[in-house]
Amino acid sequence: MGILLPIIAIIAGLLAAASVVLEKIPSLKDSVEKLQKYQAVIGVVAIFMAISPLLNWAKVTKTMSFVPWVSLIACMVSCVVIGFLLGYPVLQGLFIDDLSEENRKKADDLRLKLAPYKILGGLVAIGTGIILFMSYMGS
Repeated sequence: MGILLPIIAIIAGLLAAASVVLEKIPSLKDSVEKLQKYQAVIGVVAIFMAISPLLNWAKVTKTMSFVPWVSLIACMVSCVVIGFLLGYPVLQGLFIDDLSEENRKKADDLRLKLAPYKILGGLVAIGTGIILFMSYMGS
């Protein structure tokens, strides 16, 4: 799995749940503001980093205990959701604009359906990212 997924999950989660996180930790405001101009790219990277463990699923999960394994699955799902929401402008330029009108409408509808889960997905990504990071550092 590597250490990149947990790091990207924490960063993308911080951007997705910025309003809640900054309410609790106001000292992060400058860091979040600096990252926000890159949030679309971070979102796309989060999607690809979340999908990458599937390529080596047997190898990645073979030595994992239960908590890191569940955390990995939750991290992957949350990164795909918030990655899609954060990266939508980039994805639109790269893929979505080339789709048929019907499929563009479906992509926009999906974005609208997932939007209420942005903060929750961000908090899950932060938490699971921390668990996976600690698991990686402990091994």
